[in-house]
Amino acid sequence: MNSTEKIAIVTGSNSGIGKETALALAKQNYTVIMACRNIKSAQEVGENIKRESGNEKVFVYELDLCSFASIRQFIASFKQNHSHLTLLINNAGITTQKFEKTADGYESTIQTNLVGPYLLIKSLLPLFVMGNDNRIVNVSSDFYKFGKFDIQKLNDYRWIKAYAVSKYALLLLTFELSDQLISKGITINALNPGVVKTKIMLTRKWYDILTNILLSGVYVNEKEGAKTSVYVATSPELHHTTAKYFIKNKVTAVASSYDNIFKQKEIIDFCETAWQKFSV
Repeated sequence: MNSTEKIAIVTGSNSGIGKETALALAKQNYTVIMACRNIKSAQEVGENIKRESGNEKVFVYELDLCSFASIRQFIASFKQNHSHLTLLINNAGITTQKFEKTADGYESTIQTNLVGPYLLIKSLLPLFVMGNDNRIVNVSSDFYKFGKFDIQKLNDYRWIKAYAVSKYALLLLTFELSDQLISKGITINALNPGVVKTKIMLTRKWYDILTNILLSGVYVNEKEGAKTSVYVATSPELHHTTAKYFIKNKVTAVASSYDNIFKQKEIIDFCETAWQKFSV
């Protein structure tokens, strides 16, 4: 296989901004790997993306970030069919009102939004070819400002707090990994897509009406929400840009009280512990 072929993995790309991101990449002639938990929905969306983009190189793989077994299977399947990787977009994310831990022992939001992306990054590193324009993009959120955490309680947070903690931790992980990855010819950046009106914003409770009213002035649609992901993933001017946080296609400073090197070390240690369990 041609090592210059642009191959992108987009997690959670069967709906929302992930779907729009996958479509935009297909239009730019990437080979697009849609890594999704809902395989039936993803297959339907994948066919639509092929038709709209005119690009037949769109493939659907099952991936449930709440399961180490599923992540291992995804990695094995990808390696079996593809020789290298150019772009990884950690787009998938959840928030849940119900507190639950996965079979692997992690609170489900933390595993999906933080641990899972780390395991993907670590597992896929050998597939990035030095000399290519290799990028990792982490979809974070300005909710990180509500995500200050005690590392000893990382698995104990719930609902909105757990979501905010996971997005803050993903941001810290982005910064902490940057030095290691740039030596391998890989940039890593994070972004806030804006307040996108997707299913992740809904609770199926009566107060969804109130939420929609309060956020109606700041909501953006899915296509608009995907623009920053696509920009950070593909813009030629960002070829050597790493360890940055983007909002509306612009580098944005992280609030000083959150730019915490000690917290970065805590998160990398937490994720490395998960890696040790995963790689046994």
